[in-house]
Amino acid sequence: MPQPAAPSDQMTKRPDEPYMSPNPRLLLTPLRHTKVIHFIRHGEGYHNLGHEHLHDPHLTALGWAQAHALQEHLTSSLPPLHIQVVFVSPLVRTLQTAAAVFGFHAETEGGPVSKGQELMHSVSAAELERTEHPSVQAPKDLPMIVTSKCRERMGPNECDRRQDLSAAQEQFPGYDWSLMKDEEGESDQIYDFVHNQPQENGCYPTGESEAATRERGRHFMKFLMHRPEQRIAIVTHCAFLRHNLRPYAAEFGTYAQDELLRDFNNWWQGLQIGQPKRQSVSLSSSWHTSRPEQRIAVVSHCGFLMHTLCRYAESFGLQAQEELLREFNNCELRSMILSDFKGSTLHDSTWFQGGKDYQMGSQRQSQ
Repeated sequence: MPQPAAPSDQMTKRPDEPYMSPNPRLLLTPLRHTKVIHFIRHGEGYHNLGHEHLHDPHLTALGWAQAHALQEHLTSSLPPLHIQVVFVSPLVRTLQTAAAVFGFHAETEGGPVSKGQELMHSVSAAELERTEHPSVQAPKDLPMIVTSKCRERMGPNECDRRQDLSAAQEQFPGYDWSLMKDEEGESDQIYDFVHNQPQENGCYPTGESEAATRERGRHFMKFLMHRPEQRIAIVTHCAFLRHNLRPYAAEFGTYAQDELLRDFNNWWQGLQIGQPKRQSVSLSSSWHTSRPEQRIAVVSHCGFLMHTLCRYAESFGLQAQEELLREFNNCELRSMILSDFKGSTLHDSTWFQGGKDYQMGSQRQSQ
C-alpha cells in the first residue's frame, strides 16, 4: 500500500476546527459492520524524560495530571461516549493511565463511577522512578482487559520490557488478565526474543521491525472487529499507533490523513473503523456531512431510500450489500454510518489534545 506524505502545516486542521470539503467522498456503512474506536496514548512516563533505561517505567506527575484531565474531559463530554470495553497494553504506564482515566478515585466526591474492586493499588514515590498516587477503584460494568496485542513496538530500550505477569497482577488486581495468560508467559519472553534482532531499516538498529509492528496492529484491528462491543477504548503507545494507523491514511483526503499520520501526544483521539472495503461514491452536495449533529434520524419513503442507498452498495461484500439494497418494510429501522473520506468535519467533542500544555482540564500557555 502506498505511504502518503504527511500534510503540510498549511493544510493541517485540528479536530476541533470545522472544515467542509466542497466535493465530499461519501461512504454509507450499515452500523453493525462498524466499530467506534477511541485511541488513547498513555500519559507522560519517566522514559519520555530521557530515562529509557528504566524497566517498565511509571507515569510522571505530569502524566498522572494528563490522565486525570482526560477523565474530566470524558465525564463532561456531550453526548456521552458510552464506552463498552477498554483494552490496555500490559506496560505500567498504560495500566496507570487507564486506571486514572476510567477508574473511580475514592477521595474525589462525586466520582465518575461507583466503587468496585480495587483496580490499582496505591503507588509510593521514588525519585525519577515513581510518582505517589492513591489507590483507584475499578469502574462498574466496564471491562478493563489487558492484552499484549497493543503493546508498544519492542525496540532495544529497556522501557518497553514489561514486568513479570504476577507482579503486574498484584499491583493491578482489578484488570482482566485472562488474555495475557493465553498470549504470553510469566516473564516477557517475546521482548527477550525480539529486542536483539537486527533491523536494516527503521529508527532502531535492533528490535521488532516496522513491518512486524504493522502486522501485529492489523491482527489487533481484526480482533476488535470480531468483538461483540461496538464502542471500544484502547490505551496504548505512540509507536504502535503510528505504525497501526498509517496504512489506513492513503485512502483519505488531506485533512483526514493528518489525523491518522501525526504522532499522538499523551492524549486521546476517536476514530471509526469498518469491515467493508474502503471505497466510496462521490456526491456533488455536501449537505449530508454539514449538519452539526452526529446522530440523526431520517423518516422517509421506500423508493427514496432504495435509490439513495443502492449507490453505496457496490463498495461492500454481499451481506452488507443486502442491507443496502433490499426494500424497507413499513416502520423498519436500519442504522447506518455516513463518513467522508476527504475529511469534512465539524467540531469533534471527543478530541482531547493532551501533551504538555493540557493537564487538569485547563490549557497552559506555551512558553
